[in-house]
Amino acid sequence: MKRGYTEALKVICLIIFISFMGCKKQEIAGLPTGDLQKPIKPYTTISSLSDMVTDTAIWIKDGQSIMVTRSSDEEMEEEVEASENRSAACSDIYSGVARANAKTTLATPAVVRYSTIPALRASLQTDTYMRSIGLNSNSLRVSQEQRNVTITTSYLYAIKMEDDEDYHLIIGNNTDSSGLLNCEASGLPPVTYSSYAAIAGVRNAIKSYFGTDFCGNWSYTKFTPAIKISILKGSLFYDIDHLPGTVGPTGLRPNTSWEMHPIGKLRF
Repeated sequence: MKRGYTEALKVICLIIFISFMGCKKQEIAGLPTGDLQKPIKPYTTISSLSDMVTDTAIWIKDGQSIMVTRSSDEEMEEEVEASENRSAACSDIYSGVARANAKTTLATPAVVRYSTIPALRASLQTDTYMRSIGLNSNSLRVSQEQRNVTITTSYLYAIKMEDDEDYHLIIGNNTDSSGLLNCEASGLPPVTYSSYAAIAGVRNAIKSYFGTDFCGNWSYTKFTPAIKISILKGSLFYDIDHLPGTVGPTGLRPNTSWEMHPIGKLRF
């Protein structure tokens, strides 16, 4: 009888020991008890961004796998304000007020080519200077903004449709704030504007490439790796409504208020 109790005690101790070691292995792996039995859920794979129903997905585009993520509004001061004030309806027609004429017209000079966004930015007046020249919400395009430019090499890191119906495109050559620029596909001006056809073409290019107009997405959609842009042309514009470093999702905010606005031609 005593031997039977001894054997039973050994079995109980062995079970306890095995259970203890199993838990320790999971702790070492940083997993709570039971998680080792749970399968790892893969990201959803999509062929068009209109099919995206989660905050993260893998977009298969032109044979490349691109991780697409949507930032939370809590990360972005300007996006929180927009999401609170914006109605559910979206439109292609520009609905902003401040400097509306400058934002929806293209400059007249010939196009100057720059190799990269940093190369372009090196040619611009400083933010301090631009904020000292008296721009206000009624200002037309000033002489410092009378420039049309094209960038030879650039990448799209994030995009968002704003409450004035402009698209914000955070474009650059690296994720450093000094290598980024906010480039905007303006909402449509009146059909009588000479810039109407060009701006409409840019907006159509965005919808065609991504398979969505981003209406209803109050946060930025980000891409990893960034998307190569083959053609980027537009007019320069200085934004007096946002301080440097306040436009864009966390980690992708240009440290200047200079913009390309509007974009006159865009191709991915």
